Parts: sequence; C-alpha cells; structure tokens
Amino acid sequence: MEVAAKSVDQARVAYENAADALDNAVVKAPISGVISDISIVEGEFATSAKPPVTIVDSDSITIELAVPGNMVNKLHKGTEANVEISAANYSEKAVIDSISTSSDPMTNLYTVNIILENNGSIKPGMFAKINFETDKIENALAVKTEAVVDRDGKSYVYVVNGDVSEEREVVTGLDTGSYIEIKSGLTAGDTVIVKGQDYITGGSKIKVVRGE
Repeated sequence: MEVAAKSVDQARVAYENAADALDNAVVKAPISGVISDISIVEGEFATSAKPPVTIVDSDSITIELAVPGNMVNKLHKGTEANVEISAANYSEKAVIDSISTSSDPMTNLYTVNIILENNGSIKPGMFAKINFETDKIENALAVKTEAVVDRDGKSYVYVVNGDVSEEREVVTGLDTGSYIEIKSGLTAGDTVIVKGQDYITGGSKIKVVRGE
C-alpha cells in the first residue's frame, strides 16, 4: 500500500507539473490591441530577452517630438497644439501631455509628448505636423524666412526695383520657421525676392519669372 501511495503522489506531482507547463504554453497579452510584429516561428523557444509578439494599443496614439531650448520654456503641460497627419487625413487640436525636464545630450533638444485619441485612421510610424502658438503679434509685416540673408551679423532682404535688385537692411523679430517678422527696413507692398537672393547683390539685373 505504501508503494502504491507513493506512486499516486508521484503521478499527482507529474500531472501538476504537466498542467503548469500547459498553462505556461499559452501566452496572454497584458493589454488588448493589434499585433504589429511577430518575431518567433513555430518550434522556436520563446525567451524574455526577445518578445515573441509586439502588440500596439491603437486606441490612443502618442506623438513624440523634440524642441530646442529657446522654445521649451514657452510650452507646458496642457499647451494646445494643432496636429495634422496627412497620411491619415487627420487634423485636430490636442494638448501637451508631458515635457522632459532635461535635454538629450546628443541633440540638446527636449522631448515633448502629445497623446491623441485615435479615430482608427492613425497608424504607428506615421509623421505628424505640429503647430504651437507660442507668441502672437497683431498686424505684423512678415516675409518668408528664406528671403532674409544674414551677412556679417546683419540681415538683408532684396526687393524688386524695376529690372534690378535693391538691397535693404532689415531688423527682424519673431521667426515661425516659415515666416519672419520684419520690424524695419521694408514697407507693405514691397516685392521681395525669395528665390536666388543668395546669388545677387544690390543693383543686380533681375527678371521676375514667377510671383508668389
């Protein structure tokens, strides 16, 4: 009887071990989402060092962007942003969720995160265009940023004067990256040269081939 009891105990232990092994054979995801990558094939051993499956929770999307030091202090958690994702035909307002407290040692840029509620069209890896309103100037005179030529610590803009170029020294202000404020040196109605200005000087013969 004692031998039979030991055999029963051994069989019970073997059964429990087999049941545990069977439970461990089933991989359960900690979140719901969509499988974006499978890095394991049938018959291969799974290890914790290499996740066999990557699951993306696409109900919300985090946009990560980097901003320079002269801009980061104008932003804060809750700052509103206009988000455009052309690949998803998406254009909505969102707010900053977090801002890193230190810059990346390689780039000297600060990481800003924005969380979006996904309408189903946004996919991980898509590129987004983010616009923040950090400064606002009413009735400002502005030109395209590339129209301004910096030389010897001064800024110049070339305008059309008949068939020649005229050099104007200007004082610049707020720069959005696309347009730059001109505080002095230009007047409303001046025709500014925005292409080829790096290759001319004041008095150069010019021909306007396309106006913008």
